Amino acid sequence: EFKRCPQSYFFQYILGIKQPTTPALAKGTMCHSALERLYDYPPERRELELLHNLLREEWQKNRSKENYKPLFKRSSGEHDVSAEREWGKGALDLLSNYYELEDPRRVVIEPLKREMWVQATLPVKNSDLVDDEFLMRGIVDRIDQTKTWDGETVLRIVDYKTGKAPDFKYSKAMNAKIADEAMWQLKIYALLLEQMKKGNTLEDFPMEGCLRCLRLLYLTSVSGKGQYLDFDLGHTEEKRSDVLEKTHQELSDIWTNIRVLIDKQDPTAFVGCDRTF
Repeated sequence: EFKRCPQSYFFQYILGIKQPTTPALAKGTMCHSALERLYDYPPERRELELLHNLLREEWQKNRSKENYKPLFKRSSGEHDVSAEREWGKGALDLLSNYYELEDPRRVVIEPLKREMWVQATLPVKNSDLVDDEFLMRGIVDRIDQTKTWDGETVLRIVDYKTGKAPDFKYSKAMNAKIADEAMWQLKIYALLLEQMKKGNTLEDFPMEGCLRCLRLLYLTSVSGKGQYLDFDLGHTEEKRSDVLEKTHQELSDIWTNIRVLIDKQDPTAFVGCDRTF
């Protein structure tokens, strides 16, 4: 968040002002929950109809909660049934797109983990302070075991995205930059998993095989269809370590910048961006 907008980071994580739930956020949460529950069932039962019904169940359980109640209210206070219906249809369409990307009835190897919390305390690189460190954590949608193009059995982090996939319509260099930024979150997850492995904190998840692949499963795009974006951390341990070391350095730089701004004791030091809040 700090990379995208320092002011938004200040509002949300220092002042503790959380943004209200939006229809887009609610759609993402419901789709994620349905996709997670889908793999509770054996492959032969994972029909599209089941996934759609899981979404309906999730929304039925959650629609009356305080953070979701205001989503489809008109200014008059009346409930906008047609807006809720259109929202639901859009969510069902996203899940239909998922089936075109990946048929859950035909998975070769079941996901090893779903909705897994990852966290690690990372040392601040190039710091002169003693025991200078920061905590990072997040939730991984899925961890799979898969085979790479060169036949190696490896682990892959998978993340569902209900927003549109990047539109790679620019120069080769710009497209590469866009793809790299899109993978930033998954590189952090990979770093945290490796740190947990080194610290022996993966109690019920022995990491057999190297963590090598990252996949973003976008449930929509500019064409209206889903698409996935893959990233290979490297076919050698040296290459993988290099990518994760760079990620660690970037995180350290961000944390250092946050502390510099906090030390100024000036809220306006957290510069805003052109996003609306």
